[in-house]
Amino acid sequence: MTDFRQHLAGLLALPGAPQLSEKQLAQLARHWQLLSAAAQHFNLTAIAGDAEAAEKHYFDCLLALPALAGAAAGAQVADIGSGGGFPGLVLAVACPQLQFTLIEATGKKCAFLQDCCNQLGLANVRVLTMRAEEAGRAPDLRAAFAYATARAVAPLAVLAEYALPLLRVGGRLVAFKGANHAAEQAAASHALQLLQAEAEAPLLFTLPQSGEQRALLSIRKCGETPEKYPRRPGMPAKRPL
Repeated sequence: MTDFRQHLAGLLALPGAPQLSEKQLAQLARHWQLLSAAAQHFNLTAIAGDAEAAEKHYFDCLLALPALAGAAAGAQVADIGSGGGFPGLVLAVACPQLQFTLIEATGKKCAFLQDCCNQLGLANVRVLTMRAEEAGRAPDLRAAFAYATARAVAPLAVLAEYALPLLRVGGRLVAFKGANHAAEQAAASHALQLLQAEAEAPLLFTLPQSGEQRALLSIRKCGETPEKYPRRPGMPAKRPL
């Protein structure tokens, strides 16, 4: 855990990198410790090394902080397909002033996320065991969020149908993508039109150690999502808009 913390602290010391407190660094190091232990029993991450995890999981997630910088205190953020906690739990540590709802369909992963919240002392997180399509039709969740985040969940055309019903008008989906982000965004143009949304200028990054390309796609909800979306569970992925 000490090696991981040192690796992450080194990345955050780079010019322009996000700033975290010692408490937040300790929370993220504890999360990695819990994740590493749990990953021996079920699929949470293929990354095992401290240095690679610090860069490709945690530093990568923290790159979204500028996209959330305009959020008012108490703003609601939905994280779709949270898995092991990326990016939702990491962002919840970094943004204690925001309220995060982690939406994950797998019960075992939800139990892990809840245990992490308890051990890290996170009071700004709730964990929901449900599919994104179900969440988008739940009366207390539909149009309830200022932001939605998602990382390694689905192509943008599919992800838009998951996320946009959850957002209020004017809200934003922040989607973590890689080097093929432009092609993926172009392929989602019809879906965004149907869902009353538009793409804004992406934020582009290069990870400092691996040199891998990253993009944060910002999708703004311009109007009410048509009532027929999201479609029933499984349909968005089976038949993208």
